[in-house]
Amino acid sequence: MPSFAQRFTKKEQAKREARAINYFYGNSFTFSSGYVHSWLTRDRFTETSFGRTGAYQNTRDSYAFSFAWDYNKKKHHGFRVSAGYAQFGGEKIYYYDLGLGYGRQQRYDLTEQIHLNEVMVQGKYRYFIPLTYKSRLSLDAGIFASRIVGSYDDANNWDFGPVVGIGYDWKRLSLGVDYMPGVWYDVIEGSTARVSALIFNVGFHFWK
Repeated sequence: MPSFAQRFTKKEQAKREARAINYFYGNSFTFSSGYVHSWLTRDRFTETSFGRTGAYQNTRDSYAFSFAWDYNKKKHHGFRVSAGYAQFGGEKIYYYDLGLGYGRQQRYDLTEQIHLNEVMVQGKYRYFIPLTYKSRLSLDAGIFASRIVGSYDDANNWDFGPVVGIGYDWKRLSLGVDYMPGVWYDVIEGSTARVSALIFNVGFHFWK
């Protein structure tokens, strides 16, 4: 009986040999979704009417999703570029001090929820720590830029800053935590409040 051997191009053969050493070798794509815990750094503002003052502060819990491309030709080094959508925010809180000896009183009925809906792009360098042939840890660092859309009326158009994180890959499963410290002070018009966030992601990746 005749036998047929599968043939590969030199490029395909080189990729197969590289993946025999590094399971995650090559170009890969990851779809992720997750939980967002964000907060506004405390920023005081003053309004003269009725002794009213206030602050942007507090937290918001929401969600995010993204699609990422990873370039990984070295066992310990790689790069990731991702695009996605996330929701951030906090609260705008008012206080009154009418000078009657009671001190500053919070007006809970005037609290405004700050919703910031952002389309975001990230670029990160990733340092990998192999655990087994099909699992690894990563230490990530990079930058992000986001376009604020359909949000709180006083929100400006852009946000940007650094992003650091850790990740874990096992076969096609991807887990990660990103921390984005707020550095851009012009997210809300007329305010110096900054937005910071922790994003916990679960993803599925596949290779080209």
